Amino acid sequence: MANKRIYQLGDIGSYTNIDDGDFLHISDTIDGNKDKKVSILNILKKILGNRAFGGSGNIVTADASSQTMSNKRIDYIRLNSPTAMTTTGDVLNKLTGWNGQATDINKLTGIQTTKTELSYLHGVTGSIQNQINNISNVIVTNIYHYGIDVTISGGVAYTISSSDLRNNAGLGSGYLINYTGIVISIYKKIAANTYIQQNPNETGEPAKVTITKTTHQYSGQEMLDKISFKYNDGDNILISIIYRAIPVAGV
Repeated sequence: MANKRIYQLGDIGSYTNIDDGDFLHISDTIDGNKDKKVSILNILKKILGNRAFGGSGNIVTADASSQTMSNKRIDYIRLNSPTAMTTTGDVLNKLTGWNGQATDINKLTGIQTTKTELSYLHGVTGSIQNQINNISNVIVTNIYHYGIDVTISGGVAYTISSSDLRNNAGLGSGYLINYTGIVISIYKKIAANTYIQQNPNETGEPAKVTITKTTHQYSGQEMLDKISFKYNDGDNILISIIYRAIPVAGV
């Protein structure tokens, strides 16, 4: 074959006709500019730093089915939308450890509670509704009524003790009767009539109703000891007592 210049050689055609094993002419400057050959594959490795397109750890390609990138910063990302994301990695990192569902976030839609209002919940250690219910239950269930129709005879005072009121309410020794939370109504029955009674001043006519307090033997809390009723021998008395029970401290 007569000598030909490179541009006079036949064209290999499309790039698809180039095989990894095809050779190119190269002048090896390290070896005295000797003419040598090099394969297309080694040229490609030189250009790509011995990496390939696609695959984990290799050069990223737009059509790779699966690739992993590390330590890369990508600005103006668009995910399934033509709109660029403005959320930064710092913001997204705040979701680290969250294992909820989209429906959990949707619950916040339309919420009008402010940050200040939510801060009022700081320090709450249990269900607020249960705590409200417990307060309501204490207010309602710890107020009781005691009523009795009794004929006072024998010339001595008729007494109703703290234990009588606890037993009436079905409460055990873990409760005491608050001596300041008592409302007493007295009615005197004479023949077909019933008369409401008033308690005279202790400096004049002797008091007919006396509330005596004491202290709890263990907790030291002030509590009701007894209520004494002093009427004439044979008086028929209607007694109505509204009272409050409270827990004994430490019980």
